[in-house]
Amino acid sequence: MKKEQAMKEALELINGERAETYGDADEMFYDIAVGWQVIANSCNDPDFGVGFDAAHVALMMDWLKTCRILKNWGHKDSWIDKLGYTALGAESGIREEKINQPKIGEVMPKKMVDQIIQNQKPKTPPSEK
Repeated sequence: MKKEQAMKEALELINGERAETYGDADEMFYDIAVGWQVIANSCNDPDFGVGFDAAHVALMMDWLKTCRILKNWGHKDSWIDKLGYTALGAESGIREEKINQPKIGEVMPKKMVDQIIQNQKPKTPPSEK
């Protein structure tokens, strides 16, 4: 697919089906931002462990789906997706062995980024370098 065709299809979706299903994009983005900010703030809470992890991402995706459902209660795919993100988040959040991740404010070394891109578990957290 050429980029021009992809852009044409994207414009048709956001100005048509998506707008009809979910409403005004700016309102949706605002609603999502409010929830995501609450989730991001928990990254600094020592009771939850300092740092942003996979469980936070799952919660954010779950919140995105919640915002979409609030605009269209009958959209089955959003309900199914929300359940999927919740299940994946629970698995990640309850996991006994956490995947090594940088803490807030640390820069992730290129080697660690490369390992993530290759879908491999990082072996050395930045704090041990």
